Amino acid sequence: MAEKPVVRVKASSVPTLTVDSFQNLNQRLGLGSGSQMDGSGYAFQYISRNRMLLEAAYRTSWIVGAAVDFIAEDMTKAGIVYEGGLEPDDVEVMQAAWRDLMIGSELANVERWARLYGGSIGFIMIDGQRPETPLRLDTIGEGQFRGILPFDRWVAQAQTGQLVTEMGPDFGLPKYYHVFQDVSQAVPNMVIHHSRVIRRIGIPLPYYQRAQELLWGESVIERFWDRLLAFDSATTGAAQLVFKAYLRTLTVDGYRDLVASGGKLFEGFAKSIETIRFFQNTEGLTVIDGKDKFETHAYTFTGLPEVIQEMAAQICGALEMPRTRLFGDSPGGLGSNGEGELKQYYQQIGRKQENQHRRPVQLILDVMSRTGRRCWFSCLRPICW
Repeated sequence: MAEKPVVRVKASSVPTLTVDSFQNLNQRLGLGSGSQMDGSGYAFQYISRNRMLLEAAYRTSWIVGAAVDFIAEDMTKAGIVYEGGLEPDDVEVMQAAWRDLMIGSELANVERWARLYGGSIGFIMIDGQRPETPLRLDTIGEGQFRGILPFDRWVAQAQTGQLVTEMGPDFGLPKYYHVFQDVSQAVPNMVIHHSRVIRRIGIPLPYYQRAQELLWGESVIERFWDRLLAFDSATTGAAQLVFKAYLRTLTVDGYRDLVASGGKLFEGFAKSIETIRFFQNTEGLTVIDGKDKFETHAYTFTGLPEVIQEMAAQICGALEMPRTRLFGDSPGGLGSNGEGELKQYYQQIGRKQENQHRRPVQLILDVMSRTGRRCWFSCLRPICW
């Protein structure tokens, strides 16, 4: 049997442009075909750096407030369940301390300001200890733990000149946080060691972007900002259309000459218009001259609700929140009641709790166990939400 000939192809040294996306140059379809899509792209907004804009949006927009508050509250509202060898009386004492020191609400505030500003810390207040020194659990005495004090990234500024060099979860993060006295009058000018804080960020960023944000994250508002502006513009525009939903026109013979002449003649015309409006308000009559023509025009809002609903769906997708939680109503569709979306949402909340809150909550429990009347830390085990 004859062997098949071997064909050797010499590699070309001329660079060739390859495009993986679909193109139709005759119809100008696809990227790089000369269509309007070639002008599309993305640009940095850096809204996370504009503190005043974020605060104005948080105070005036209910959607921004819900985007910041709902997930922070849902992650902390259920509290914790203790698993371990604690006696029922000891569990009640721990729960009472958790409630009296407002640990749950302060953790929610730490999460809230992290979502709004892109980063925050919760200062673990230990009375009688210097905040700039590393936290040592074995030095905490009875009654020294005073709760959690939240600071956003603008109040507690990260000292990026000194980073954690020990291998571990905090490797590469700021070693100290500086709280300025002129920013928070109730707190003295102090430096806090990283072991004494609960650090939270909004949206994690890649390395170079994180470095530009002084090792903080991104505000959750920045990612859906364009969708928010589109939604508010649509709803505001719809509200303006209500004033034009019922228009009335009066055709007056020689109206242009009447306005141009002015004087007593125009004043008389204006008085006649006021008379027409008077009878329309009191008797519902429209009295006009025999040569005049009166018409009404009604405006329909067909298709506008669907457009607003689609924009609302984009906001829900950007925030990873179901419509039933963000807007408080059920989604459309046959047999749809939102239960499946809520179930997925709370499963997502559970994952966030496990990945982001278990470690700091465990630290708080370790501190609480050493500041009580009895030592419980040997009995505490991982917690359940």
